[in-house]
Amino acid sequence: SPISGSPDEKKRKRRLAAIEAEVAVLEAELKQLKAELERVSSAGDVPKITALGLQYTELDDMLSTKMEQWSTLAQG
Repeated sequence: SPISGSPDEKKRKRRLAAIEAEVAVLEAELKQLKAELERVSSAGDVPKITALGLQYTELDDMLSTKMEQWSTLAQG
């Protein structure tokens, strides 16, 4: 395990913080997209539902990737 004050450890902590910020943004976007999906679903707007569904899947995949990166980095 690297020494707490080492440059590598500081770099790792900065990267963890950056990933956490990216995760927060993706989670907020997914929440907003979910609300929009519910709205267009109740309106029966199939083309919009399809487009938003694809966008949601893409963002969810990005979130999963970021969470994996965070987990790997957090383990040191």
